[in-house]
Amino acid sequence: MKDERWKDRLAFVSGNVLVFALFILAFWPIAASYQTGLHIRAWTMNLPQEGVKAELWFFWSLTALLAAALLSISLSIIHILSRGIWLGTRSEDKENAKGPNGGRATLSDWCLASYRGNFLLIFIFAFFLLLTIFVLLSAGFEKWLVTEISLSVKAAGWVARMSVMVIFVGLLCIFQFFPRKSPFTRRFFHFLIRHGLVGGKLHIYLFFGLLFFWLVVVESCYTLTVNVDRRLYIKDQHPVAQVTVRMGGATSDPRTAKFYLIDNTGNQIQKLNWYSIGDGYYLAAVQISSLREGSYHVAVEYPHLTISAVFPYLKPSVTRLKGFAVIKKK
Repeated sequence: MKDERWKDRLAFVSGNVLVFALFILAFWPIAASYQTGLHIRAWTMNLPQEGVKAELWFFWSLTALLAAALLSISLSIIHILSRGIWLGTRSEDKENAKGPNGGRATLSDWCLASYRGNFLLIFIFAFFLLLTIFVLLSAGFEKWLVTEISLSVKAAGWVARMSVMVIFVGLLCIFQFFPRKSPFTRRFFHFLIRHGLVGGKLHIYLFFGLLFFWLVVVESCYTLTVNVDRRLYIKDQHPVAQVTVRMGGATSDPRTAKFYLIDNTGNQIQKLNWYSIGDGYYLAAVQISSLREGSYHVAVEYPHLTISAVFPYLKPSVTRLKGFAVIKKK
């Protein structure tokens, strides 16, 4: 009997591309504009003596979900391409004679591994969501210990994390031994083992793939924009230029950013003082009356790794510019 399961697997991973692509389009702007108030890098830590930084953990959770979505799309593309190459290199007669498992072993292995990886990512999604809930509970418990029992932030941080960790590990242990009592979960675990979804090297590959995409997302999920209220200023009519800067995501700390004004030769004229108006927006003012006629640029520089079109294709800082011109009234 001809095995047709490959068609169901192909439909499953094809649907994953659509679902997770829509997920990324919906949640990437949320993560990139989320106000953490921190300068976040891939190696940023939240030690117990610092207290639970709920904003940081929530940003980590969003980026982890986005990384899992990118990994799922990558695995789906590998599956679709492998299946397409297999179909393109097999004639119809050979396909009918051998069935879907009669292709090259490498392509079949890639198809099966990418399908299993996509299936396991569903549980990874659930794990991240559960972990986020426990982190938020830890933050609330820590705040209660500080305000009601008057513990120090360091002590409250350790007590809250250890308490929540014990509960979390206890639930995992219960879930591990529960299959012995429940026929449904026992059959479910047997299904995972029978189809190679538990054990093996696939989990290691998924871990490193997820880690790679998470590092990419953390470093690239940010918002940094600058705008001026107009592009042409007449000295006698417009005494002040209003500069609006927006920051978010991994670049949310205004103390790390530099605001300054440069002329048309690239020389820095003056530093700008910023004023926060909430939701990641900051205002600065430029005195037009003190400027000569000519073109100028408002610059915002943030020390965050970014991709460049010039070798070595990486820059240690992000710079955003917005130009305007100053003229005299005739």
